[in-house]
Amino acid sequence: MEITPNPFHTENTRKQIVDLVNTYAKEYVKAHKSLNADLYTTVTDNIKKEEAEGFSYEKKYGNDEPYKGKALGTRIDFAYYKFQKNEQTDRFEAMIPIELHRQEVDTGFFSDGEMQDNYHEYSVTLAYYEDKKKWLITSLEPGYSDVTGTFGNKDVMEGKDVVKSTFK
Repeated sequence: MEITPNPFHTENTRKQIVDLVNTYAKEYVKAHKSLNADLYTTVTDNIKKEEAEGFSYEKKYGNDEPYKGKALGTRIDFAYYKFQKNEQTDRFEAMIPIELHRQEVDTGFFSDGEMQDNYHEYSVTLAYYEDKKKWLITSLEPGYSDVTGTFGNKDVMEGKDVVKSTFK
């Protein structure tokens, strides 16, 4: 019998998560355009540090083409989640599948320089910080991890619990 509480059953909690993911999607573009991890307000200090290291490398060794992109929207599937209390941090955590939709220019060797629609799928882990009264992103793993035994299903992002946001 499954007795894990659903942290996303209220509209208020869902709105907090949707706002967090939408803000992250926009911050990602701004941070990558300016190569400045300090622009993130939605992630933990560890993620900021990792991004800053990547940006430092990009500034030193990257090509001369700056990141070109635009956040177009997100999808979050509230039907598939894993919720637990992290005993090490004493914080509640939720892992949930998200999709970030961006228009980006591929700066690779074979790039034609044209903007392309890209969909990035992640299993995102969120932690609730009681002292700040907010959720923060603690990790983003590419793809829909098989955390609950269902993230690998083709039904992810297909059901009635999917919240889609489109940016103007």
